[in-house]
Amino acid sequence: MVNWLQQLAQRAQQKSVKVVGLMSGTSADAIDAALVQIDDSGDGRARLRVLHYAETPHRPKLRRRLMRAFEGNADPREICLLNAQIGHAFGNAARRIVQDAGFSTDEMLAVGSHGQTLWHEPPHATLQIGCPAAVAVRSRLPVVDNFRAADVALGGQGAPLAPYIDWTVFRSSSVSRALLNIGGIANIAFLPAGGEFSQTTAFDTGPGNALMDAAAAFFTNGKRAYDNNGEQAAQGKPDSELLQKWTRHPYCAAEPPKSSGREMFGAPYARTLIEEGRRRQLSDNDLMATLTAFTAETIADAAKRHGPPDLRELIVSGGGALNRTLMRMLKTALEKRGVPLRFRQPDEWGVSAESKEAALFALLARETLRGLTANAPRATGAAQPAVLGSVTPPPTSRPA
Repeated sequence: MVNWLQQLAQRAQQKSVKVVGLMSGTSADAIDAALVQIDDSGDGRARLRVLHYAETPHRPKLRRRLMRAFEGNADPREICLLNAQIGHAFGNAARRIVQDAGFSTDEMLAVGSHGQTLWHEPPHATLQIGCPAAVAVRSRLPVVDNFRAADVALGGQGAPLAPYIDWTVFRSSSVSRALLNIGGIANIAFLPAGGEFSQTTAFDTGPGNALMDAAAAFFTNGKRAYDNNGEQAAQGKPDSELLQKWTRHPYCAAEPPKSSGREMFGAPYARTLIEEGRRRQLSDNDLMATLTAFTAETIADAAKRHGPPDLRELIVSGGGALNRTLMRMLKTALEKRGVPLRFRQPDEWGVSAESKEAALFALLARETLRGLTANAPRATGAAQPAVLGSVTPPPTSRPA
């Protein structure tokens, strides 16, 4: 086993490697898979090229079980079964993307699997399911997973982990940038011009798509999982009184480091907000508009309060980047606060808005195998930098 690990670590030192990154986010709608080529440019910067990207929707029955588990309605047996089934689904997604891209497993270094967060309660604990042995068996590749645990064990939030890809790929010597990812939860990272990785500030700003997605499902009795392109929100008008109240949520006022999840901004909280809106006789369209504005306002507030004074650009990724109404509201909210930013897409750096988070776990897997630390203690609150993740061999591994 030691020889096998040494051989894998040596491969990870190559100037160019291919890694599969997998994740299922807070929305738990699909497995995002990215086949990423990572090239060292020689200046400490990595160049990422997403060679292939695919989304595999979770089976409806499995997603319903996950949703129940998110709300605490899962016994140990159910959690055990979900762990195995998610692992097999992740492994199948990894195998398919390698095949569909026209490569063989021999050309891959490893799989970096974030898994599916079931519960996140920092600084005490965090739990991602998706059995790595099942991923390895299905994909026939080494698997690096459990990326958040080391940071939490060191007193950190275990999130956000995105600052590593943000600084490695998107930093600039002359322009201060913010990297925003809008998944179920929104997170932001600030990269001061010419700054070191240790100077990176990042945190979850609050709700991303989670409340909007829950509302879409509620309004349609489960027929829609999200507000496509923000079309429903565009037909409504935000309620300013409710919006002012919601944005006073204690989490939004808390200082970083901080992270959040469905435990705080999930379906139960969405139902509470919907009930509050209906008591004010708001239409479904107006409620969706208000929930969308809630996300926009909390992101804009975070950029104003915590971003560098010379912040000029915002690179937006995640599913929320495709919500036109949300993007319009965000621009308006930033301008209202005197933070007019140039919006850019990660595609300019070879990573699409949809694939960035999966690509992150491909990059983190490589760094784990190289023995490099990849958390940002200033962002997570951990006591020190840490090598993230655990390694599981494929079933056919033999000593070198």
